[in-house]
Amino acid sequence: MEVSRRLDGIVTGFTWLRAISIGTQERRQDGGDVWTQTHFLREQGRGREPFWPKVNLLPEEREGHRFEHFYVLYVEEGSKEEQSLKVEESQWRQLKEGDKLRLPDPRWGMTQTRTRSAQGPEDRTPRQPELQAGEQGSWSYTTYILHLRDDNGLGYSTPVSEEQWHRLTPGSRCTVVFNYGKFARVE
Repeated sequence: MEVSRRLDGIVTGFTWLRAISIGTQERRQDGGDVWTQTHFLREQGRGREPFWPKVNLLPEEREGHRFEHFYVLYVEEGSKEEQSLKVEESQWRQLKEGDKLRLPDPRWGMTQTRTRSAQGPEDRTPRQPELQAGEQGSWSYTTYILHLRDDNGLGYSTPVSEEQWHRLTPGSRCTVVFNYGKFARVE
């Protein structure tokens, strides 16, 4: 179930990330050149003084794209857990520690997923979590997870269809099919 509630945060600090892609030149069979991105130079830090990484290129390298990200650190009102929110540089520069930060509407990107599960052989009815005060449910879905144990005691968990989940009861035997060493399905 996705739940949302309107929150404000209190600004506690600022972080940033700046990076530059670096590429190398390779000669193609037809005689032309192709540039391939090989790595990034990156700097990141806390505070309000971002800087670009130092660039020392080898003769076959060239500088590619530059990009930067700015984050406001905050705590939600009534919480002690510090979180971060990516913002535009202009907002990042205007805010001060202690400012109230209006967090984005959860319906447009910030959501919290809450799970409630059925446990044990006597309790196989899926349940949705209960909403808490001030929360609004936007949508919900059910995922059926089958927990298996092989004859050697190794455990596996996999999503299955609702029909399979109801058909396979605790203690029953089933066949697990693998393709190329990866789980494929339960029969």
